[in-house]
Amino acid sequence: MPPNTSRNKVRNAGVETGARRNSLGLSPRELEAMLDKLDAGSPGDAASNRLFSRWSYRMDNVRLKITHPGGSESEVSVACRNLSAGGIGFLHNTYLHPESSVAVILPHPSRGDVELVGSVVRCQHRQGKVHDVAVRFLEPISVREFVGEEILTDQYSLESIDPEQLRGNVLHVEGNELDRRIVQHFLRPTGLVVRHAETGAQGLELAQQPCDVIILSDELPDMPGPSFLSAIRGGGSMVPTILTGTESGPDAVHAAKIAKADAVMAKPIRQDQLLRAMAEFLTLPDAGNDSDDAQAVSANAQHVIERLHELGSELNGAIRDNDALNCYLLCQQIRSLAPRAGLRRLVPLAESAGKEVSSDMGVESCMTQLLDLAIECQSASLNAAA
Repeated sequence: MPPNTSRNKVRNAGVETGARRNSLGLSPRELEAMLDKLDAGSPGDAASNRLFSRWSYRMDNVRLKITHPGGSESEVSVACRNLSAGGIGFLHNTYLHPESSVAVILPHPSRGDVELVGSVVRCQHRQGKVHDVAVRFLEPISVREFVGEEILTDQYSLESIDPEQLRGNVLHVEGNELDRRIVQHFLRPTGLVVRHAETGAQGLELAQQPCDVIILSDELPDMPGPSFLSAIRGGGSMVPTILTGTESGPDAVHAAKIAKADAVMAKPIRQDQLLRAMAEFLTLPDAGNDSDDAQAVSANAQHVIERLHELGSELNGAIRDNDALNCYLLCQQIRSLAPRAGLRRLVPLAESAGKEVSSDMGVESCMTQLLDLAIECQSASLNAAA
């Protein structure tokens, strides 16, 4: 996929004129030139083996608090290269030892400065004083909150997808029979249950039932897709919605943003793109879910409980198969689903198990945590949530 050049412009972090912007002393223009050179030299960079997709995040000044292996501490500003749900890459003027603890302070558009804790997993010398450093976060983040991508178009957070691990209910609202058949075919390898609506009116009726993701055509036989979306948003539904159409350019993205869609996808839809979009909304944490337990226990709570039972069984199977990737994805699904049934006590269990399994992509080191989580899911009940 060619890089989006608008994402590759270095953003000035607002450092005072004359002040040293980062440990390398690079200006935005110098940093942009260096990052262009580095990115050109490693276009693939083992992406096929990567769990999280890297987003261009060129900031000339990002603050770090570092705790070194010997216990000493330091604070420094660095030039940032990229960001993913699992970590951050930056350039620094000296070597950082792997396992050094790092708190990264990133600007958030609505929450101000946010501190993200992680550790150094790689430090590679590039040239002169330039070191390319990678930090893995202890917990996954919602990348688009930080990069300013309100509407997903051509890039998603997960690089590696196992279709069989995708579970949930999908509503597809599409007037074209061929497009409905294509989506059904593309999602066949998954465990998703897909319900189809040929008109907006049918879709509005089906949207009253439990649903995890909506795939919505921008043109329906009886109404525009954005009108359908405005109707369900007006009714309080915030189900992640992918708006599909013949265009995915700036005008389409602007219309989707007004309608409060979550992603835009151009037809003809590609299977890999569709699966990554499904994984984005079904397996990653919902950063905006801060409701109390009483609010979270909704009309479809029993459906969620049943799904948690299934996830517990699937997690046991992934443990037996020593399948670290599936264990991680199942932990993220459990973390996202549990609050919907008021079972917030499962959230820290899922977070902890997911963090451990992702640290070395191994199962053995966190076997006890994973088994405990599986047992809790299989024994979950509405009484326990009360």
